[in-house]
Amino acid sequence: MNDQKSEYLAEVRTILELVELDIAEGDVTISDDSPHTQVVRNGFFVGIDARDRYHLLVQVEETEVNIRRRLTAGIGLKNETFQLGGTYVKVVDIVAEHRWKFAMELFAAEIMMEMKNGMISIETIKRIVDEHRALWAPPREPLGIPAQRGLIAEMEVVKKLGDAHTPNHIVSCWRGPDGGIHDLASEEWAVEVKSYSEEPPRVKINHIAQLDHNIDKRLTLVALHLITDGDGKTLPEYIDEMIQWAEHHGCRSRIEEILVSMKYDDERRNEYYSTYTVGRFVVCPIKETSPVFPAELGQYIPSSVSEISYLLALNDLDQLPDALAGTWDSMFETNSW
Repeated sequence: MNDQKSEYLAEVRTILELVELDIAEGDVTISDDSPHTQVVRNGFFVGIDARDRYHLLVQVEETEVNIRRRLTAGIGLKNETFQLGGTYVKVVDIVAEHRWKFAMELFAAEIMMEMKNGMISIETIKRIVDEHRALWAPPREPLGIPAQRGLIAEMEVVKKLGDAHTPNHIVSCWRGPDGGIHDLASEEWAVEVKSYSEEPPRVKINHIAQLDHNIDKRLTLVALHLITDGDGKTLPEYIDEMIQWAEHHGCRSRIEEILVSMKYDDERRNEYYSTYTVGRFVVCPIKETSPVFPAELGQYIPSSVSEISYLLALNDLDQLPDALAGTWDSMFETNSW
């Protein structure tokens, strides 16, 4: 570590100790979202909030700032307008749980090294973040990535169908992980939900019977493009939105039952760091002519083969325009496609 970085690191630690002393003496007002801060150098502040999290507040060069990222479990950054020294300024707020104190002190010293005239660019912050990611190796999330993506896709489709139909009925048709071969099903219709990460869309079909058109129901495959990026939302944030939607429509208890069956524990919400942005829906009516694996061939599969899964290219199937309300209404008709 060079002399200048050592000097900055010592400054950060000294100021953080002053912040801790102020809070211990009880002469400051703080909340979960509003930390007590002290200036380290022009344009750079450190603080601690009521949840004992560390805040690094740095003024940025850009006049229009829109950044929000979960960097790993317990570390995130976002743009904020803070009142610092009696003046409102635009800053990037790097927030870290208490266990990341040592990592944040080093990160703060790096930020100070790159600042010019009391400011820093967003691109420079992103570069420093990328350089430090190896030091912030994330722990394992409570639910794995496939389970997270599947749950988010199902929730988004349930809300979309509920807004087109009767919310309570749609929620009652949501089967959860153990309720049947299709994600949503009634006596007249069934919907299989998938997610995909890249265009053109391809999804994994887990059982040949999932897309069997010979089920005397209207069967629809709906795939949601879930984009993995640092500016998206975590699984708990999507669940918060789902709970709010269900509360509004009077079906919260059923949603909570499904979340429990999917092994989601809200007390561990801070352990999630993967973020996703919702893209487009791909809506494919499953017909006799749809180019999918023929379910009738299942009778010829030897007993030594327990299950068959395959990847399906959705651009080879007929698709309905997801932006039209009639597309979502049509899924509930009683006859097959």
